[in-house]
Amino acid sequence: LKEGEGQDRVLVLEAGLTGRISEWLADGTFVRQWFLSRGAVNGACIDPEEPRHIYFPADGGVMRFAIDYENNSWQPDAVYPDLKLGAGIYPQIVHFKQHKYLCFAGGQGSDQNYSLYRWDSNRWVPSAAVVWSKSRGEDKPGGYWWHDANNDGEVQDAELSEYADHPV
Repeated sequence: LKEGEGQDRVLVLEAGLTGRISEWLADGTFVRQWFLSRGAVNGACIDPEEPRHIYFPADGGVMRFAIDYENNSWQPDAVYPDLKLGAGIYPQIVHFKQHKYLCFAGGQGSDQNYSLYRWDSNRWVPSAAVVWSKSRGEDKPGGYWWHDANNDGEVQDAELSEYADHPV
């Protein structure tokens, strides 16, 4: 594409979580960049104890941006691409008894994701969730409540409590 002065420009859209668009001159000189979270339509949340951090669900993971309130800007700060239970919608950060949790209030379709992740120094570890029967390959309505009784972040049969109807 050519800009107003006739100089060739290249726009690059990255398919990763950040949805980064960068602009480059034809000689390879970086010009500027923008960050778009495709998950922003599914809500975002600011950490109440660290208000410079805002979280967006995106492509089964979550992105954290650092907000610079003084300069009215923000930049990607961290990307957590693979949440084991997936990212839902309407995230919320909750601090409880010296722990930080990332909560999701559902999703779309039959695999709605009501899940809770616990922050563990540098990653989000699954802590509790609604697990749909269909997601376990079962052909029946309802599903399971799950809580991580042994703190390993893995869904195990012994940690499931069955329910027959819609739990939420």
